[in-house]
Amino acid sequence: GAALFVTGSVMALIPAEGPLAVSDKVSNWVFFAGSIPFTTAAYLQHFQAANSGPTPDQVPDDMPARSSLRLIGWAPESPGWISTLTQFVGTICFNFNTFDAIAAPRAWYLQDIEIWLPGMMGSVLFLVSAWLAFIETAHAHWAWRPSDLDWQIAAVNLLGCVAFMLASTLAYVPAEALPGFVLAISFGALGFGALCFFVGALLLVREARVDQAQARSPSREPQGDGA
Repeated sequence: GAALFVTGSVMALIPAEGPLAVSDKVSNWVFFAGSIPFTTAAYLQHFQAANSGPTPDQVPDDMPARSSLRLIGWAPESPGWISTLTQFVGTICFNFNTFDAIAAPRAWYLQDIEIWLPGMMGSVLFLVSAWLAFIETAHAHWAWRPSDLDWQIAAVNLLGCVAFMLASTLAYVPAEALPGFVLAISFGALGFGALCFFVGALLLVREARVDQAQARSPSREPQGDGA
């Protein structure tokens, strides 16, 4: 999804007149195609958060085991649950935003209602989600831990959401035409944000491999000093 958003941003930045020119409809289809895996991944993350809990050895004997899976769940006290839920809803907003842009209405106010407003809502929800994830990872409103892999993932995703917020803000369609550089900055910020998400996805793959390696390695009991 992130790769498709980067591709769509590059296509949108190509001058309309020239051998490499791409129509807006084609680039908008690329954006819509990218929004689908975004939504799929966001739901899978929320599904994981909704069904997370104590391991079997941590459950008291008198507590019945949960046999059913939760599709959405309800854990408003969990920053992780709220973060994944807001991200999932935000991706749905981008589904509408990118699909409506394929056949955009001509009236400027309809473009704002059908395209800009869902994109802005999605960006706000993304920013809330990323900030909650960063707080949960850093255990503080701010921390600088560039050597920590979890912090790297949360930080690069937060940076990407800030870029998406900037892109959505500049994408507002006024009654009178804006200078061309405003839209170029918007697509540039969108592409940069998507690139941050792509880096975050690569770091997630790395994190999964580290977790798998740790799970496969035999645990070592501490040895005594022979006393």
